[in-house]
Amino acid sequence: MSTTQTFEDLALPEGVLTGLRQMGYTRPTPVQAAAIPEVLKGKDLMVQAKTGSGKTLAFGLPVLARLDPASPDTQVLVIVPTRELAIQVADEINRVGGHLGVLVSAIYGGTKMDGQMTDLAWSSIIVGTPGRLRDHLTRGNLHLEKCTTVVLDEADEMLDMGFKDDLEFILQGLPQPRVTLLFSATFPKQIEAIARKYMRSPEKIAVSSGLTTPVDIAHRVLRVSEPKRIDALIALIERERPTLGLVFCKRKGETSTVARKLKAAGIRATYLNGDMNQAQRIASLDQFKRGEANILVATDVAARGLDISGVSHVFNVSVPQDTETYVHRSGRTGRAGNKGICVTLVTPEEDRYFKKIQQDLDEGARRAAAVAEPTPAPVRRDPETRRPRPEAVEERAPRREEAPRRPEPRRDAVRREDERLSRPERASERSPERPTSREARVPMSRVQAEAILREANGQAEVFRAIAQELLRQAEPEKLVAALLSQTVVGRKMLEGSRARDEEPATPRRHGRSRSQSSQMRSSRKPSQVVYGE
Repeated sequence: MSTTQTFEDLALPEGVLTGLRQMGYTRPTPVQAAAIPEVLKGKDLMVQAKTGSGKTLAFGLPVLARLDPASPDTQVLVIVPTRELAIQVADEINRVGGHLGVLVSAIYGGTKMDGQMTDLAWSSIIVGTPGRLRDHLTRGNLHLEKCTTVVLDEADEMLDMGFKDDLEFILQGLPQPRVTLLFSATFPKQIEAIARKYMRSPEKIAVSSGLTTPVDIAHRVLRVSEPKRIDALIALIERERPTLGLVFCKRKGETSTVARKLKAAGIRATYLNGDMNQAQRIASLDQFKRGEANILVATDVAARGLDISGVSHVFNVSVPQDTETYVHRSGRTGRAGNKGICVTLVTPEEDRYFKKIQQDLDEGARRAAAVAEPTPAPVRRDPETRRPRPEAVEERAPRREEAPRRPEPRRDAVRREDERLSRPERASERSPERPTSREARVPMSRVQAEAILREANGQAEVFRAIAQELLRQAEPEKLVAALLSQTVVGRKMLEGSRARDEEPATPRRHGRSRSQSSQMRSSRKPSQVVYGE
């Protein structure tokens, strides 16, 4: 696309161009330049574009150009995943087409259905959520016999939210022929299946793969321990002092908890999640937009479709579930040529997931990613790098005092140890240097060893602390016993070992009669029998 291209070059009617001039828009974004001419030709499109790329006008402008303003019938149906996105899309299309006499209405749940009847009867363009649209269709309130265009915006998010059945119900009842436009940040298999079933030879436009991040965003990583995650977040906000900041959580219940702790620390915060009613959601968003609260804590679903200008910082309380989610979150800042900052809090357990996200990002984005640690007061200096780091970050001992981490036993090592311990100990094989402590040589089977390893993996921090302390005391026998005592299987083994240790010892004799040897072999446990002896 030429850098000098304007909206006049896209063959849009004068009425639409007038609305664009009133809004101050002169040049199309890449997704608009690619999609608008194809929609004007009446083609079905699958467009891959991330939030903030201008995709609302990419379908809004050509559908305004194609509809008949004199007709009272609903000619365009736009389906979106959330109430906030429905309001935003309807407002933006209205700003361009309002002077054309076209009525655009947002239809969503959380409000009375009777109050939406007038909008349904007179709107040329309806923007709605799948559940509420299906309710109106079922009751006969919504008539789509004259609908010529349907748009699925944020289609991947609608499927993630469980709207697949509602979408298919709506699409099956729409008349043919029609133009079907599908906009999505990603194209999973479910999206492809819907396209094959309900679209006519759709043309694909991939303006953004969803795996790149804008260069105007600085990406930072803060290594924290799980208990200090919120303390680190508070320290970050106090240091960065964002104009407007978004804090993303994975679960709905976390949003209110995090917002409450931020308020307790003197930070003006509010929250947004799917359990709030419409009045509460609007109140929280108004607080954030007016600046009464400069931090909004939200989930990905609740924040989907929010287009709030001036967001200077994005904070990920935990590592996003995938690369697309990370890109979507970080894209909330650094818009319209402004600079932005995205900070992700990563615990040791989440480190491998964040490395996968880094690998998925393109080379340029990975080079731009910076690993930095904020420095709220009081400031402490790291003895290795001499760089300041926040008090909330878990302290680590200098490398020279830190005991080396013992590698996990491999399967073949466990197997060889299992075979050695399964053989009866002979007097000639015993070494005088072998420790006499029962805890230091508790025999275990391969199954027991693997069970201990599985449980130990979930307690890495506890095991590391015990190992460092006992290794400093140079007491390896106590180390084995202490580590085993941290797992269920290990405790059972130790209890059995102590019970055997309390039994009166029977003196072993080297010279046994044939009958005595035979009797002892028959009394052994099956796992202790040496076959072929």
